[in-house]
Amino acid sequence: MKHTINLSAVLVLFLLLTSSAKTYGQKVTQLKELPETKLHITQEIEKQIVNTVKPVRDQVEKLMKEDQSGDFAAYSAAMEKAGNTKDFKQQTAQLKQIEKKFYPFVKRIWDMAKVDEASYKQKLKNLFPNNVKETIRFGEFLNFTMSSGSQKPAPPPAPPPAPANICVDANALFRGTFGTGGGAIGGTRVQVAPANPPSPAEIVASATTAVLGNYASQGWIHNTVSLPGTFPLDTRQLRSKKTFDWNGRGTAFTIIGCAWVTVAFTTDANSSDFSVGGEMHTAVAPVTFINGIDKAVSRTEESLIPKTDLKSAQFGITCFVNAKASLFLSFSTATSNCAMWRWEICEE
Repeated sequence: MKHTINLSAVLVLFLLLTSSAKTYGQKVTQLKELPETKLHITQEIEKQIVNTVKPVRDQVEKLMKEDQSGDFAAYSAAMEKAGNTKDFKQQTAQLKQIEKKFYPFVKRIWDMAKVDEASYKQKLKNLFPNNVKETIRFGEFLNFTMSSGSQKPAPPPAPPPAPANICVDANALFRGTFGTGGGAIGGTRVQVAPANPPSPAEIVASATTAVLGNYASQGWIHNTVSLPGTFPLDTRQLRSKKTFDWNGRGTAFTIIGCAWVTVAFTTDANSSDFSVGGEMHTAVAPVTFINGIDKAVSRTEESLIPKTDLKSAQFGITCFVNAKASLFLSFSTATSNCAMWRWEICEE
């Protein structure tokens, strides 16, 4: 099937969504490139998803193209308009209107395609490792979500404070880092800001893409704490207590194609896949229509850190977002935001 796309709209989208960031003097630094992250969907799995559902996608595309109602043209135009919309709230409103207006059309075409959904769901599940497979939840049109992560176990209660022990407000020793990556049409926005009581230290990361694009952004909140005794001979521990909020939202939507989004966070300095002290959530639209995620966490977390582990002592939280449009005329957009309200570190 031949598709046409408004080149001026693509140019506008490119200009609107090119990467941007806000920094705060010497307190926030930018990485040259994002560190490697273990996502639910690797490049190989992405190819397998696209190939697995290709017969379904071809049949649905054929039926939509043959439909004489005019709904396909209207549906395509509405989806492209939403994909070219920069403002997240405005785009969300447009997608809700599309869901309401065009669901009957997409459902009618889907029913005509007579998809063996049970078979395709199992095939898609089998592409993933067992720990991810068991979290997969399907919606209509083979759209699905998956998740991973775990909360850190609570340490033993703190002993009575000793007068000689030092406590610090880690939020007041703010240091931030951010990075972005990606290419094609789309972009990122990321902001890492210090606490300004009563406002918390914050990370706001977003990514948007279309037409075979792939964009990611990530921010980190650290501190510059350097307590006396952080040497190998000091065997005492530090108790880190954090109170934070996280919200991750994303939408993958496609006329005929494949798109997905991932949002994540962690408070663990050594978790490259957000499996410890955090969560990762992914939504996939592998054939058509709209699939979204909206997750929120509010938590107070305590952990014991050896004084010699300065990397963990200085690590607060990171927020990550990835938006991917695997095939033509697919779109995705997502945000991942963190707010560190309180962060105290005390010797024990």
